[in-house]
Amino acid sequence: MEVTRTNFRKVLPEIEDTINRCVFMAIDGEFTGLSSGLEKAVSAFDTPAEYYHKIRNGSLDFLLVQFGLVAFMYNDQEKKYTHKAYNFYLFPKPLSRQAPDCRFLCQASSLDFLASHGFNFNKLFNEGIPYLNKKDETTMRTKLDEARERRKSIGEKNNSFVECPPEHVDTVKKAVDSITEFLSTTHGPIELTLPPTNGFIRKLIYQEVWKRYSTDDLRVETKNGIMVVKRPATAEEKAEEDKKKLEDEESELDEAIGFSNVIRLISHSRKLVVGHNMLLDLCHVLHRFCQPLPDSYQEFKELLHTVFPYILDTKFMCSIRPLNEAVPSSVLSHLLATVSQQPFQLLKVEPEGEHAYSTLEEKEHEAGFDAYITGTIAIALSNYLAKSKKVKSAMKLPSATSPHLGSVINRLYLMKVIDSYIDLEKDDPEQNRDAVFHVTFPEEWKLSDLTSMFSPYGGVYVSWIDSRTAYCGLHDKTQAVNVMKQLVPSVPTGVTVATYYAVHKLGTASPVKRRSGGEENGNRPKRKHSLSQESSLKRPSVDPIPEESEDSEKDTQTKERPQKKRKLSKSPTEDTRQKLFEENLDW
Repeated sequence: MEVTRTNFRKVLPEIEDTINRCVFMAIDGEFTGLSSGLEKAVSAFDTPAEYYHKIRNGSLDFLLVQFGLVAFMYNDQEKKYTHKAYNFYLFPKPLSRQAPDCRFLCQASSLDFLASHGFNFNKLFNEGIPYLNKKDETTMRTKLDEARERRKSIGEKNNSFVECPPEHVDTVKKAVDSITEFLSTTHGPIELTLPPTNGFIRKLIYQEVWKRYSTDDLRVETKNGIMVVKRPATAEEKAEEDKKKLEDEESELDEAIGFSNVIRLISHSRKLVVGHNMLLDLCHVLHRFCQPLPDSYQEFKELLHTVFPYILDTKFMCSIRPLNEAVPSSVLSHLLATVSQQPFQLLKVEPEGEHAYSTLEEKEHEAGFDAYITGTIAIALSNYLAKSKKVKSAMKLPSATSPHLGSVINRLYLMKVIDSYIDLEKDDPEQNRDAVFHVTFPEEWKLSDLTSMFSPYGGVYVSWIDSRTAYCGLHDKTQAVNVMKQLVPSVPTGVTVATYYAVHKLGTASPVKRRSGGEENGNRPKRKHSLSQESSLKRPSVDPIPEESEDSEKDTQTKERPQKKRKLSKSPTEDTRQKLFEENLDW
């Protein structure tokens, strides 16, 4: 079901009922852009905290313009599974002077991408549902309270009068005279509309009027820049007008809060929320509809876990055993094709009324459809896991209490990062960087220069930081000692090599020194255990996508060339290295 500002209020009670009845919900979002280019690109060796800060600093000035919500239910009486789908158009149009007037970024490739998939921009700007986060809601409430206080003080004597310039004296005098004449008759019109003037002249008229009259004599208000004078109201009429004004302002505020009410309903339900590669979606949801994202990564995790107590990322599910062995590609459209065949099984989920999609449709990158596909896939993956773990469940829909999902709930996939994820319930897994080096070099160097320099040590995976620096991760970790003993002392002029730990500890790219008192002699900062073998990430490699095309040309070369030549050594992290990235049109 398509939901816009036109039908949002009417549909909201139905949405609330649907959320209350469902077992779980699937979500998806569409954006005006993905990366501002002002922040460094995501690196394969980023920590989860670094990854979060890059999203926070580089992606949140774009808008979330479409939000898909699909609720999956079990009808106990009819013994069948059903779903209801909603596709929301979202646009932060200021509905009053008190509402914030949002500034946002657009990325040409993202807008072109949306347009090529039939996105209706006219509907977005004309009928998009507004929203406020808690901070903006508080600001708007404060402005409304201040406006009410100003209304109470209308007509009171004050010392803020402005001297009337000679060129405006006649205009002000004519306005005041017309008001005097209007009030002198008792059987004339009930209100007087003055000729349009600018704000400064209206102030002059106001102050002259309140010199002569009080609120017991008349009422004056401005509508669309035009002053309207009304005869004094009775006490009953004034009370009724004040009541209506208050109700109108509260209704205006509620309309401005708009779509944020849906997110609050989802949060209050404490139901399982499913998404695919959903970190960016969740960051936007928190930032736009709840509160601005905190600078602290730990505070972000706590906020996210508070708002959504149970989340399930289908892309993360496919990155660990046993699903990574059964899923060759976790691109959303590829994944749907995979779970439509053995050993998976698609559950028949019937639509409720007209609020529905079908797996036979082709509406990719409509948020509602992608959310439906995500939910359908989640059911198939969940049932596969239940079968592999020999868990018998009375209901085949995943939920927050499904015992076989304990290892995947509240863990978020990190695109490009090869060996970690975000864990909302405990500390993130520590990343082993024993064989990762920070290298600086002349700007004219190419990928071939770096790979050639490390070739005696089994080759490297290169993750570019900028045109003069990169991280180089050894394919054969046992060669790290030889790099420090042999390569570091002999690097060419203008080139430096430092361990990953030295750079992160000291904030400098100073070369590794043999026999120094630093980490090379065993004094490396203590780290927790790395990912277990069971949790090793296995990331399929597929075609690049427009969303990732902002990566530098060198980064593109990094992804393409080394992967063809890479020979991996057997180790517990073989799954990690085997298939590093998944960048495609459909995630």
